[in-house]
Amino acid sequence: MRFTPRWPSLRSVQAILATLGYLLSADGHRILMIRRDARPDDIHFGYYNGLGGKLEPDEDVASGISCR
Repeated sequence: MRFTPRWPSLRSVQAILATLGYLLSADGHRILMIRRDARPDDIHFGYYNGLGGKLEPDEDVASGISCR
């Protein structure tokens, strides 16, 4: 049996694989975070986030968290 969405707009949705990680200090009391303040037009401007991002087709999860 094949799944067919009831809503036509859902037929064109594609999944985006991404990572989100948090680095803790050795004592576990501090977390490395990123503050989103590069683009003032970003809807998340000023918020803090963990490390990560979208994965490329040939990329693994550990690589997705590392700096590019």
